[in-house]
Amino acid sequence: MATGATEPRGARPALLLVDDDALIAETLGFALGTDFEVLACESRRHAIDLAHFLVGDIASVSALVRTFLPDRQVDDAVEAAVEFAAGAVGTIESTRLALGRRNALQWEINAQKASLAFDMERMNELQVFRADGDRARGFKTVLVSETDHPFWEHWWPPGHIIGWGETFVHELHHFLGAVAGEWGVAPYGATFEDGYRAAEICDAMVRSSEGGRREEIAYRQLASSAA
Repeated sequence: MATGATEPRGARPALLLVDDDALIAETLGFALGTDFEVLACESRRHAIDLAHFLVGDIASVSALVRTFLPDRQVDDAVEAAVEFAAGAVGTIESTRLALGRRNALQWEINAQKASLAFDMERMNELQVFRADGDRARGFKTVLVSETDHPFWEHWWPPGHIIGWGETFVHELHHFLGAVAGEWGVAPYGATFEDGYRAAEICDAMVRSSEGGRREEIAYRQLASSAA
C-alpha cells in the first residue's frame, strides 16, 4: 500500500513517532487529506488505512460524500469527522478535484507533547513541533535521511534523498522478510484484516452521507479468530 514516506504504510514518519519518548503521548487530534487526481473512493481507502496505522481503530464517522460530475459511478469528494476508539477526534478528506495537488497525501497529528505533519509531495521531510519551551514556537523541518532513521541503512549518505520508486523497494523488502519469517506483516504492512476494516469504514461513510447521521463502526470477528 503506497501511503507514506518510505513504505510500507508510512512507516518512517510513524516509527519516528513511536521511537521518540517526547512524542509518545495521548493523541488529541488527527487530520488527513488526500487531494489529487485519482478516484476519491480509492484514495479514501489509503487515508483510512493510514489513519488506523497512526492513531488506532476508528469508532464512528460522520461523513459527506458527493459526486459532482454527471453520470460518474464513483464519488468525487469525501469529508468525514471521525472519532477514534482511544478517544482522539479527527478529520479525513479525499477528493480528485483539488487542482494543483498532484499527490498530496497529507496528515497531521496533534498530541499532548508534540505535533507531526507530513506531505507525500515532500516525502523526505517531516514537520515536527515539540512543546519544549522553544521560543520559536513553530514547526521544524526534519530531513529524514540519517543512518539511524528507519530503512535508511539500505540507502545513500545522509542528505541524499530518495524518491517514489525506492518506496516499492521497501515494500518488497518488507514482504520478502515476512515470507522468510524474519518479521510479521503487521504492523508496518497492511494485513487482510486491515483491508477489511478500511472497507467497513468506507461503507460506514457512505451510509452516514446517505442517512445524514453519525455511524458507529461495528467490526465483525473473523472466523479464524472466533475458532
